[in-house]
Amino acid sequence: MAEISRAPTKKSLSFIVLDILIAGLILTASIGITLYLFKQGFKYLENTHNLNILISKIPQAISLIKTLDLKKKQGKEDLGNGVVLYWEAYPIKTSQPMTYIKETPYASLHEIYLYKISLKLIYKNFVKTYQIYYTTFKPLYGTKSAF
Repeated sequence: MAEISRAPTKKSLSFIVLDILIAGLILTASIGITLYLFKQGFKYLENTHNLNILISKIPQAISLIKTLDLKKKQGKEDLGNGVVLYWEAYPIKTSQPMTYIKETPYASLHEIYLYKISLKLIYKNFVKTYQIYYTTFKPLYGTKSAF
């Protein structure tokens, strides 16, 4: 059998053009959505990176608080990598414990201080605030005079 070839009609050509236009619109929309999602993903990745740098400095900040003179009440410290620590210390209570030996009270050789410390860590446009309670002590007598 011989095949009969038909010449494309105007109607069938218009369907092909319409199919190509619809495919182009779908392709353009999917590329636009993909670019938007990449932009959002990069933004969230950068925010996560910045917060990780900020949070990684918390142990360093806590260790630094142990070395500071808390009677200064407030201060600013550079923790490196662009992270800055602002701190404020509020004394809450001071105490000198008593020890009882056979119902006789003896004053402790140390004075204990309780502080409430507000920490503010800043990196770029990210700020994390924390509050901790910290106890420290001061010997009232030298070691030679205590014994």
